[in-house]
Amino acid sequence: MTRLLFVGLAAWASLSALPCQTWPDTIGRGPEACPRAAIVDLNNRFAADMRKKAFDDVIGLYEPDASFSNAADPAITGTAALRRLYATVFATYDSDLHLGPGALSETPTAAGRLCRYDGAYAEHLGVRATGKVLSVKGHYSFTSRRSPDGRWRYVIMSWGP
Repeated sequence: MTRLLFVGLAAWASLSALPCQTWPDTIGRGPEACPRAAIVDLNNRFAADMRKKAFDDVIGLYEPDASFSNAADPAITGTAALRRLYATVFATYDSDLHLGPGALSETPTAAGRLCRYDGAYAEHLGVRATGKVLSVKGHYSFTSRRSPDGRWRYVIMSWGP
């Protein structure tokens, strides 16, 4: 019994010491599986495009029916609303957004597989009118799906404290 307990604890200790990168590279099965690398790349492109103020690139990361929400405002949906939002954000702030690593999960739907990535973020927002810098931290939840052209795009983007 003692030997079995020791082997079990040793196995648990070795597994618990593994870094997150050893988790599966995909969640699910088949061509619609949630590929961790593709989802992380999508999130990294979003953060980089925010820092560069690459307006068209940011908008291109969303599906036409995508929604955006944060804890302070009502959710918005659709490309036109997203264009208005990011036009205001880019005119008002300079973003230094950093997305932390997150957890990947999936939900199969009739429209295809949805891949959700949840993590923490930190952002320094330079207020263009005053020069002040606001530091914001919280959690993000980005849900994406594979578009007909094969690219992963956001369908839901949520920000919270």
